[in-house]
Amino acid sequence: MTFYIASLKKGENYKKELFWPDGLEASIPFSDEIIKKPSKSPRKSSVQLYWSKRKSNIFHPLLWTNYEGQPECAVDIPSWLEILKYESYRLEHKKPLRTILPFNYHLIPEKIRFLIISAILRFKINCTSSAKPSPISQFNIGCETLLGLCGKQGHMGTDLPLLVLTHDIETVYGFEWIEKIARIEEKFGFRSLWNVIPRRYPINKKVLFSLLDTGHEIGMHGIWHNSKEAFLSEDQMVREISLLKSFIEEFKIKAYRSPAWLRTKKMYKILSRFFSYDLSCLDNDPFSLTGNGGVGLVRPFMFESGLIELPCNLLFESPVYWGVPAEDLLDYWKPKINFVAHFEGMLLITTHPDRNYLGNSRMLAAYERLLRFLADKNWQSMLPRDLEGNLRK
Repeated sequence: MTFYIASLKKGENYKKELFWPDGLEASIPFSDEIIKKPSKSPRKSSVQLYWSKRKSNIFHPLLWTNYEGQPECAVDIPSWLEILKYESYRLEHKKPLRTILPFNYHLIPEKIRFLIISAILRFKINCTSSAKPSPISQFNIGCETLLGLCGKQGHMGTDLPLLVLTHDIETVYGFEWIEKIARIEEKFGFRSLWNVIPRRYPINKKVLFSLLDTGHEIGMHGIWHNSKEAFLSEDQMVREISLLKSFIEEFKIKAYRSPAWLRTKKMYKILSRFFSYDLSCLDNDPFSLTGNGGVGLVRPFMFESGLIELPCNLLFESPVYWGVPAEDLLDYWKPKINFVAHFEGMLLITTHPDRNYLGNSRMLAAYERLLRFLADKNWQSMLPRDLEGNLRK
């Protein structure tokens, strides 16, 4: 199947109450092979959305109200959703160059790694001091708008707006900040998922048991965090995760997030044998080395294997890479928060309690401002383990 990115524009019958931020374009992954022939040519006045190939001025009806008064779409929505789930429109992730280093790349000083990632991202997104990327991607607008108009978002079986907080502890230094962060969350009535790397650093079990006792959840963030996990053979991955069976059982772990957001179809298949849900997807992924990726959706979904995917859509510290100061992070993310609320999605926030990320006083103060804002807006915090039960019902 050949894929390309299709641009969208509003039709004559577009529902004005549906959120489409001014000045932002919308697009979706597309393929000619999922186009359906309409039952009858739609009336122009009935069209809600049009699509076109990039750099083309020829627009075709994508969604309209047919002669029976029902919504009709030019694409097969279930097939299109499968493309989104597996990000089939882009090349599958390959091993990054850092995996050939004779040592774990985390041995490179954290500040140097931060500067390297920042330079790469600024180049990829063409970021300048006067032009920062929007927190809402073209995929967000396109995918959620199409689903919203089709009435295909699905319901998560919980109160809205829904908030899920997660943290990836990538260094032993991150353990020093766990209690401070957890106490701030608890002050607002929130609890969070803490993802650890069992074979990268000594695990402070006392801290993890304390988190469980106060209502938080523990997950796994890879095995070693050497960026090789997603590319192991099936036998290797099964063997390595099986060796951690007692650790997984001890901390009641049901969640997995792949290191560096690297993901493959093979990985999802294997994870379903050990975990109930995965958190390795982003709704918009500027980090992908095989072209910008992401599932576009701000809501959970399920793979064929039964593995639930909870995509991250607010990577709290990422704007720091392109020059947004800690004090401005809340204002930067407000449009995205409003977008997720409007589409009745799931706001899934990820942080990293390390020195150049959440593990310093300025960033912690910024995180507290974010949580206070969400609490004042009555966002309902839920742990993945509780959300899973609702989704499976």
